[in-house]
Amino acid sequence: MSPEDPERLYVALGHNRGDFRWDAPANRVLIGEHLLWCLDQRERGWVLPGRVPADNLTIFATTSRAELERALDLDPLVVAGVRRYAVSGCHAEMQEWTPQPQDSNWLMS
Repeated sequence: MSPEDPERLYVALGHNRGDFRWDAPANRVLIGEHLLWCLDQRERGWVLPGRVPADNLTIFATTSRAELERALDLDPLVVAGVRRYAVSGCHAEMQEWTPQPQDSNWLMS
């Protein structure tokens, strides 16, 4: 990974095989304080933390390289079934964004 860069977004993507516990204390911290998103492959869209399905993609994004490394060492992502993950650093402008139904259309192709 590159050195800490406040303008860089660090992302870990993993496949949750069904043992993610959204209500576990450490998971609540990840969900509440960071960007931890789940994509439901059946519903083709974003899901609420309390409605995490058995089979989904888990995405963790943060602007801190150190925080990403800490997250990858924490039980939540391990317990979430993230055994294989891709870590990517990309420059991006951080903007407020609310997922819309049309935003998940690319999953349908």
